[in-house]
Amino acid sequence: LIRLQQSGTVQRKVVLSYLLTCLQGDAQTWLLWQQMFTKHMGSSVLLLEHLHDQWTSVVKTVNKTALKQTLDFLVVTLTPANGKVKVKENQRKALALSSDMSHALGSPLKGALKLALLVMFALTAVYILHDVKEFGS
Repeated sequence: LIRLQQSGTVQRKVVLSYLLTCLQGDAQTWLLWQQMFTKHMGSSVLLLEHLHDQWTSVVKTVNKTALKQTLDFLVVTLTPANGKVKVKENQRKALALSSDMSHALGSPLKGALKLALLVMFALTAVYILHDVKEFGS
C-alpha cells in the first residue's frame, strides 16, 4: 500500500494489479488489508477505486465471503458515530465505494428469498386458475 503513494501513474496501475492478484489468491490478505486500512487510507482508497472500476471481473474471481466481510467492516469502520464529526474526503469516498460494492454484492439469501417468493407466487396463480376453471368462481 505504501508503494501506491510513492509511484507514478504507470507504476500505480502495476501495483494495483499485483494487489488485486494477492486479494484473489489468498483470503488472509483481506484481513491484512482491514488491519492496515486506516493507517494507509489514501492508498486504500486507490485500491477501493480499482476494485470498483474492475468490479465485473473482481466479483467473479475473488473469495466473495472475504470480500463481503471486508466491505462490511469498512462500512462500519468508516461510518461516523454521530453526524457532528467532520469526515475527511478520503473517508467519505471510501465509505461511498464500500457501500456501493457491498450493495452490488448483495446477499445470497436475498436472491434465494426472491426465488422462493417467485415460486410461491407462480404456484398460487396456478392454483387460483385451476380453482376458477374447475368451480367457476
